[in-house]
Amino acid sequence: MHATSPARRAAPVVLAVLLLLLPVLALPALTAAPARAAAPERLAQQVTDEVGALDGSGEEVEAALQRLVDEDRIQLWVAYVATFDGLDGADWARETFLASGFGTDDVLLAVAVEDRAYGYWTASGARLSTADMGAVARDDVEPRLGRQDWAGAVVAAADGVRAEVGGSPLGLLAGVVLALVLAGGGLLLLLRHHRTAARGGRRVADPPDPFPGEPTAALQQRADALLVQADDAVRASEQ
Repeated sequence: MHATSPARRAAPVVLAVLLLLLPVLALPALTAAPARAAAPERLAQQVTDEVGALDGSGEEVEAALQRLVDEDRIQLWVAYVATFDGLDGADWARETFLASGFGTDDVLLAVAVEDRAYGYWTASGARLSTADMGAVARDDVEPRLGRQDWAGAVVAAADGVRAEVGGSPLGLLAGVVLALVLAGGGLLLLLRHHRTAARGGRRVADPPDPFPGEPTAALQQRADALLVQADDAVRASEQ
């Protein structure tokens, strides 16, 4: 009978331990796999979230995007990806914007959460200029991205774009009211100061007085009051 060395007797035990530890040893390698880079390509939907950054905030984000469409007819497209595939944010956004065929009523906001970078793009000649969107990004979007408030960044972007392009239809209505008051006041003064005109050597009858019995000073005060009211309406709508 041959004696078995201690090393040979321990070999099966060591092998069994290694087999048991193999899944555990392989786990870090699996979890440390690099994130898939997102190359610029056509966006198929208004909100693309490849990293789950907006999970649980879908209703809030969609409501903000819909307000922008309803009030200003501008569509804000959003893309949250892991990385920008080696590009900077502006280049990735520009290439994606062009690949998607977006136009002057579209704005793209792109965020790479692992790169800690973002970019945006607008069309040439759009109502929202690149400088305007830059102000929105700097003042409204970037602070929230710094806090990893991914959904808040989208809402802030949509609200910021609305503010830059004029807010709501109330602002347009107030502007129209102001223009009408100015035109009406000018016409009224014209009628009051030019009651007669020469036509072939004959005097033309005075036109009907829109405010019979009211002196010119009172009419001027009325016009001034209307102008003040219209100006207040414009300021309120902008706020």
